[in-house]
Amino acid sequence: MYRLLWIDDEIELLRPHIYFLQERGYEVETASNPEDGIVRLKEQNFDAILLDQMMTGKSGLDILPTIRETKPNVPIVMVTQSEDEDLIEHAFALQVSDFLVKPIRGSQILAVLKRILESRELARTRSQQEYLSEFNRLQNLISPSNSFEEWFDLHNELTKWEITLIDELKADTAVQSTLEELRKQANVDFCKSIERNYRDVIREQDAIVMSPHIVAEYVVPHLEKNKAVAFIVIDCLRLDQWMAIEPFVRELFDVQRQLYLGILPTATPYARNSLFTGMFPIELEKTYSQLFSLEDEDDLSANRFEKEFLEVQLQHLGIKLQHELVYLKSSSPEDAVQLERRLSSFSSFQMSAFVFNFVDQVAHSRSAVAVMREMVPTESAYRDIVRNWYRHSQLPNLLEIFAKSGTVVVLTSDHGSTRGKRASKVMADKEASSGLRYKYGRNLKCDRKAALYIDRPEDFYLPKRGLNTTYLIAREDYFFVYPTNSNQYARMFQDSFQHGGISLEEQVLPIVTLLPKQ
Repeated sequence: MYRLLWIDDEIELLRPHIYFLQERGYEVETASNPEDGIVRLKEQNFDAILLDQMMTGKSGLDILPTIRETKPNVPIVMVTQSEDEDLIEHAFALQVSDFLVKPIRGSQILAVLKRILESRELARTRSQQEYLSEFNRLQNLISPSNSFEEWFDLHNELTKWEITLIDELKADTAVQSTLEELRKQANVDFCKSIERNYRDVIREQDAIVMSPHIVAEYVVPHLEKNKAVAFIVIDCLRLDQWMAIEPFVRELFDVQRQLYLGILPTATPYARNSLFTGMFPIELEKTYSQLFSLEDEDDLSANRFEKEFLEVQLQHLGIKLQHELVYLKSSSPEDAVQLERRLSSFSSFQMSAFVFNFVDQVAHSRSAVAVMREMVPTESAYRDIVRNWYRHSQLPNLLEIFAKSGTVVVLTSDHGSTRGKRASKVMADKEASSGLRYKYGRNLKCDRKAALYIDRPEDFYLPKRGLNTTYLIAREDYFFVYPTNSNQYARMFQDSFQHGGISLEEQVLPIVTLLPKQ
C-alpha cells in the first residue's frame, strides 16, 4: 500500500478522487492548507505528494523548497490550472516529478502515480539486484594488503551504493544490512593497513597526498597561473556528505573530486593545522613551539593562527600575494552575519580562505543534546542535515560569487567522523588527554584490539610531549571510557558521531577543485 499526501485548499471537492484512489489500495492523507501539509510531512512518511499550485495564501511553488528540505526524495505531482511554460520549467527546477492539469479525472491521477511509484520500485529492485551481484566483487576487494589508492576506490564505491540505495531508493533492511556489514569488514582491514603502512607512507612524503600536501598540490598550481583562488575547509565533512551537496555545486562549477589520506589523529588541532601549515604535527610542534601548543585537543584556540600559518606556508612555497590574504571562520550566527556583509568583496582578492564549522558542531552536539540524537539517528539523516545546512547557509552565495568572478575554489575537509558503537576501557594517569577516539599520556593501557598503541610518537610524526608519552588511536567503531562510571559514559556516547581515530569515514577525505563554468 502506498501512502499519499494531498495538499489542496479545496480538498473537500476532491473526495470522489480520494475514494477512487482508496478503492485501488492507496492510503490518502489530506491537508487543506500549506501549513498543515508541512506539519504532516514532518510527522509522517509518504510515498508521494499531490500538491495544488493555486491555493489561498502560499502557492504550491512557494512551499516546494520547504517540502524538498523536509522530504528531499519524495516524488511530487503538481496539480495546476495552467500549462504556462515558465511555471512548468520553474517547478521542474524544484524537482517536481510530474504535472496534472485541472480538470482532472481519477484515472489520470492513478496513471501518473503508478508510473512514478512503480518506476521507483523498479529502480529500487534493479539497483538492489545490481548491488547484490556486485557484493561478492566488493567483498573480494577488501584486504589488509590494499594500497591506499585501492582503499580510496573501494570507499568511493561503497559510498555511492549507500547514497543510491539508502537515501534515494530506500532499500529494504536486508540490503542495508549487507552494506553495513561490508562497511564494517572494510574498516577492520583498513585499520590493519594503517597499522602496517602509515609510517612508510608519511616517511616517503610523495607516495600519496596527505593533509600537509593539500595547499602545495591543489592551491599553489592555480596561484602560479595567476588565478584567483578560494580555499574552503568544511570541518568534519565526510565523503558521503560532500556527495550529498555536490549536485547543487555542479550547477555553478565543473567539479573535479579526488580523495586524500588524512593524518592521525583525525582531530581538528592536528588535521586542520596540518592543512594550513603544510606540516605534520611533530614538525608543527618544533617550528611553532613558542607560538602554538597542542596541549588540549578540546581547546578551540588551538586553531587560532590559521591565517598566519597559511601565509607562511604560501611564502615557503614561493607564492607572493598581491593583496593580504582574506581569512574568515564561520562557527556562530555572528560569524554568518559577518560573512553575509562581506560577500560582495571576496571576488576581488587573489587568495581567500574560509573555515565552516557547522558539520563538526552537529557531531559534537549530537552527543550532548538528546533532541539532536533524535534528529540525526543515522548516517543518512546526517547527510540530510548537511544537505539542508548547505542550501540555507551563506556558502551557496559565496560559491556563486566565485563562479561569476572566475575564482577557482579548492574545497576540502580536515577529518571525517564515525559512529562509536563499542566502548573500550582505558587505564591512564590524571594527565592523560580526554578524547573519545584518541588519547595521549603516560601509562596508557587498553585492549589492543580496540586501539593502535603508539609508544614511539616520532615514528608517526606525532609530538613527543615530553618523556614516555604514548598514544592510543581507536580502531573501527571503538571509543574510550575510563573504568570509573564506565557504563554511564558508554551509554552516553554509544552511537554518537566521533572523530580522532582510524576509519575510512574519518581518514579518506574529499579534495574538490571547482572550476567556474565558461
